[in-house]
Amino acid sequence: CPMCGSLVEITAFGYACQKFESGNESSCRFAIEKIAGKSLSRKNITELLTKGRTSIIRGFISKDKQRFDACIKLDKNEDGKIILKLG
Repeated sequence: CPMCGSLVEITAFGYACQKFESGNESSCRFAIEKIAGKSLSRKNITELLTKGRTSIIRGFISKDKQRFDACIKLDKNEDGKIILKLG
């Protein structure tokens, strides 16, 4: 987990830190569900967590229903929180 260093595991909705607890705001909050209409593969998640970014992933869907390809990058916002960026 890029936030707390624990393992990331497959969940019913995608991937989450093993220390993530639904309803517990003080637990680790790292989780990844669908991004732009696309579920990420185990390979994509492994690449994201080990390299900080994925290679190009095909088949994202924009808000106006257009298909596009992009890589995903782990980044931090101004508060130091981990965020995902498409690029």
